[in-house]
Amino acid sequence: MKVFLSSIKNEFLKQKRGFTWIIVLLLSLGTSFLAFVDVYLRYDYLTKKQNLLNTWEILLLENHLSALWFITFPLAVTTICSLLYYVDYKDGGLKYTLTLPISKNKLYFSKWVTVVIFSIFMIILNISGLILAGKILNFPDSLDIYLFLKYGIYQFISLLGVISLQLWLSSRTNNIIVSLAQGFVGIIASLFLAQSQFIAKLIPYAHILYSIPLKGENNSIAIQGGITFGLLFLFIGMVHFKRKDILD
Repeated sequence: MKVFLSSIKNEFLKQKRGFTWIIVLLLSLGTSFLAFVDVYLRYDYLTKKQNLLNTWEILLLENHLSALWFITFPLAVTTICSLLYYVDYKDGGLKYTLTLPISKNKLYFSKWVTVVIFSIFMIILNISGLILAGKILNFPDSLDIYLFLKYGIYQFISLLGVISLQLWLSSRTNNIIVSLAQGFVGIIASLFLAQSQFIAKLIPYAHILYSIPLKGENNSIAIQGGITFGLLFLFIGMVHFKRKDILD
């Protein structure tokens, strides 16, 4: 267990001087800020248009759709997965990593856990930014902590498929551009294909679109899809990484 925890710690240390933390902070708080500006400028219009939602639900909806959090979050996860392997491949670092006294399964899982932790941190930052925005805007409705808690949990579960898929794709190539392009194409394609709920169930990148906990949303797509594809691609990634040779 100590070796496993040490491996996770090393993953974070390797990202200390990179762009990962900048991406996490800028995208999370930046999206919250865009949602704040959007609601501030269009407050009267939005409250009239979305008259079935309270002000906190409107802010959440604007963050998710208008501020494009459902796109920037998967993009951030894709980039983080690519950067984890980029640091390893750089200067032959992966060859050294594979010689460490830890099984390849644990080594791969430590990377998966690292991305999960980064993702949770982004969710917390984004939601904290939204709550702060609502307080600054002095919303008349009471803060619904349960709503934001569900939003955070649903987002996390919905992104498990993307985390597992992108980590596997990133492990297959030493070219960061390739893994980033694969994720980018998948996310953009999901914007069109996710219009069909049946197709959306089969696309990990589309699951987050259904993670917003408002009435009428089919959150089962986000939850069931995230768990199913998260476990499936985690298993596939582990099997592939276990077969990886030091000379690859």
